[in-house]
Amino acid sequence: MSGAIDLVRDPLAWRTERFALRPLEDADASDLLRHLGDPAVVAFMDTAPLAELDEALAVVRWAQERRADDAGVRWSIRPRDGGALVGTCGFNLVQRERGRRGEIAYDVGRAHWGQGVMDEIMPHLLTFGFEGLALRRIEALVADGNDPSRRLLERHGFAREGLLRDHGFWKDRYWDQLVYARFAAPPAAAPAPGSLRSDGVTVRPLGPDDAPAALDLYRAAAAGPGGLARRPDEIDLDHVRGFIASALQGGVTLGAWTPAGELCAEVHAARPGPAQFEHVLSDLTVAVRPGLQGRGLGSRLFRDLFEAAARLQPRIERVELMVRAGAGDAVRLYERLGFRIEGRFEGRVRLPDGRLEDDLAMGRRL
Repeated sequence: MSGAIDLVRDPLAWRTERFALRPLEDADASDLLRHLGDPAVVAFMDTAPLAELDEALAVVRWAQERRADDAGVRWSIRPRDGGALVGTCGFNLVQRERGRRGEIAYDVGRAHWGQGVMDEIMPHLLTFGFEGLALRRIEALVADGNDPSRRLLERHGFAREGLLRDHGFWKDRYWDQLVYARFAAPPAAAPAPGSLRSDGVTVRPLGPDDAPAALDLYRAAAAGPGGLARRPDEIDLDHVRGFIASALQGGVTLGAWTPAGELCAEVHAARPGPAQFEHVLSDLTVAVRPGLQGRGLGSRLFRDLFEAAARLQPRIERVELMVRAGAGDAVRLYERLGFRIEGRFEGRVRLPDGRLEDDLAMGRRL
C-alpha cells in the first residue's frame, strides 16, 4: 500500500469503530460554525471563535484547496450512525519534495472531551500518513500550555523535539509552540539467528486460557537478572489467574508472542477498586523473558498499554507503578516513557542478601 493514496482523486472516506470520516465539504459549514464558534474549542488554535457562516465556509474552502493542490486533507468526524459534527482532523501540510513529511492537526468538540475520540482515530491517521502517503516523518505543532494535546501525542509515540518561542502570532499575542514528531519505522534488517525485535512479535490481550504461558514467563523472569518482586516459588497459577482476571475487569493485560507462539513479554495493570480511584491504573507489572531484555519489548508493551488505557471507560487519566531504587535501568526506562518519581518508601524492599532498599513510587498522567 506504500504511497498508494491519491489525495486529489481518491474518495478518502474511512471509518473507525465509532466514527465516520470524510473530507470537509460545504454541507459541513453550519456544524463547523457551531463547533469552531466555541471559545473553549479554539482556545489554543490560530483563529478566533467563528461568528458567521461565511467564516466556516472559508475554512472548508481552505481545506478543499489544500487537497486540490495535493498538499493536505482535512476530515470531518461524525458518529458512524450519523449525527452532529464531533470534530475535525487531518494533514495541514503534506510535503513530498526535499523530504517526505506531514503536519497533523485536530480539534474535538467540548461535548466529546475525555471520550477518547482522537485516541481512536490517531492510529488510523498515522497509518494513512506512513503507509498511504509513504511519509517518513509526521509532526505536530502544539501551543505551549495545551496539555491534553501534548499528552495525546506522547501516548501515540510522538517525541518532543523542541520549543519554538514566539513562533506564532494570533489573538493579538505571540505564542510559543512545541514541536512533536514521529517517524516511520526504518526498513527492517535481516535478524541475526536467535534474535528478536520488538516489531517481530504479535501483541494481544491475555485471557484466562493464557495463564499457563504467563506462569512460565513470570517464573523465568523472576529467576533471571534483576528478578521480580516475587520469587519464582511465590508465583503460582492462582496468582497469575488472579492478575489476569483483575486486569480484564476494567484494566489492561497485553502479551507479546513470538512467531513460534511463545509468550516473551507481558504487562498488566488494574483499577484499584474504590470509585474515587476509577481513573487510575495501578499495580502495573511488566515481565520480559531473560535473554530478550534490552530489545524494546518492554517499551513496545508500554506504548500499547497507554493506547489501550486511553480507550477504556470510565476514562483512565493516570498510570502508576512501584520500582526498586536500585533498578536503575528500569527507572530510566520508565522516565523515558513519561513516568515521574513521585515518592520514596525508605527501606521497603528486603533484598536476597538481607540489605534493605528503597521503593520508588512513579506515576504518569495520560
